[in-house]
Amino acid sequence: MQKPMTRVELPAVVQTPWEQNNVVPAVLAMPDGEPRAGMVVLHGYTSNKETMYDIASGLAEWGYAVVVPDLPLHGERALGSQGKFEYPFYGDPTGIVNAFENALADVNTCAVYLREILSPGIKLGITGFSMGGCLTILSMARMPEVFTTGVSIVGAAKLARLFLTSSICTDIRDDLLSVGYDEESLGQVLLPVEATEHPAAVKNLLMIGAVDDLIVPGELVVRTYDSFPDPSNELVMFEGCGHYPTLQDVAEHSLPFLARSF
Repeated sequence: MQKPMTRVELPAVVQTPWEQNNVVPAVLAMPDGEPRAGMVVLHGYTSNKETMYDIASGLAEWGYAVVVPDLPLHGERALGSQGKFEYPFYGDPTGIVNAFENALADVNTCAVYLREILSPGIKLGITGFSMGGCLTILSMARMPEVFTTGVSIVGAAKLARLFLTSSICTDIRDDLLSVGYDEESLGQVLLPVEATEHPAAVKNLLMIGAVDDLIVPGELVVRTYDSFPDPSNELVMFEGCGHYPTLQDVAEHSLPFLARSF
């Protein structure tokens, strides 16, 4: 049975031209009894918080307090009607940087919220799927003092190559190519939000990828993992599932990892 989800609305630190983006709608799932830790859970590109209910509920069943936000420009914050994602940054690759920075600020807001509602000193972790996995890695790199551990599910760094090779954002790729960007020049623009620029900060990170993934290519997952030398980091690569490893397979690896890390 799925754990109850309580909707909460958190303040957005970053203010944008789009009114609906300037709050952080989220859902909270609480375990029975005292939480063993807090977890921020992040959804994928063009998706929303509701798609992460099964993961959030499962983590709550295992004793974690979980908050799942709508990421910037997604879900209740989307620019399109009925929550449809619309990309607003064509022609300007710095928009990608701004979107990731906006998301990082919201991740920190979720962490602050968990700190406020949980017992003093409780540890926090982060996990996410696809784009949420990319943001998990980036959050671990940029905010090592906030998160004790993280699980990236089919996420990666190496963002310039990701945007130019992923099958899910061919519109962004075509736009970047049309205005003259290649992997090298785009990489320079995206350096502020490139997790591999902070390799020593990333510890206790489990990366889950798939060899046959065309959305977040498996070779990028492996290259990202190889950028983080700390022995506490772990890598699991599946085959035959594409971009969608089963929840059971993810749980089989991630729950013991979280228990060891906390």
